[in-house]
Amino acid sequence: MEIDALRFPDVWILAAEAQAIDEAFRLAGHEWRPPNGFTGARVHDLLEAWVHLVAGYSINAEDYRHDLGVRDALQFVLEHLGPESRLRLEHALATIDAAFRERMKPLPAM
Repeated sequence: MEIDALRFPDVWILAAEAQAIDEAFRLAGHEWRPPNGFTGARVHDLLEAWVHLVAGYSINAEDYRHDLGVRDALQFVLEHLGPESRLRLEHALATIDAAFRERMKPLPAM
């Protein structure tokens, strides 16, 4: 998966928010905390991974479970953002989440 930094140009977080998120990840022992700490670039990585799953590129069940966990990590980030950054990220997630819900609708009975 190639990361396109321009796909979400309106999503950015403040340095203080990145530090707070990093500390929250650390305290929670969250698996999505990068070894060198959380940065704004990590938000884009998580968004790209969520797009990757919703687009249907996961290869097997393990990839699917891993990528589905990305949405949990994004929710964790949302919960630790200030109001303006939260709105920007929620806006970016709205379209992706809607596509996910559409794809997850049950198939019609035959």
